Amino acid sequence: MDKSVKSLLQQINEAARVFKRRGQEIKRAFVCAGGPRKGKSVSKLTACFKKRKPLKTRLKLRRAARRTKAQRAVKTKLGLRKATHFKLVRLNKAIRKR
Repeated sequence: MDKSVKSLLQQINEAARVFKRRGQEIKRAFVCAGGPRKGKSVSKLTACFKKRKPLKTRLKLRRAARRTKAQRAVKTKLGLRKATHFKLVRLNKAIRKR
């Protein structure tokens, strides 16, 4: 048997069975041990090794980047206000005025 096939079979055997809630229903699922969906719970084991859709992935990444960009700007502003550098500048200005 090929090495890659062996590792694939090993990953499938290692997949943990779990229960997950979908709405009000309780469904059986697997937690992927490998592949692009490693760590996610999926309904079928074959879903672990499916390729990602490039367009969908790209759009999700762009949306996330836009969101984090705005959050980063807000956090930077807050951090700059409380930064010790600005406190020192304020104190030094006060000393110079005397």
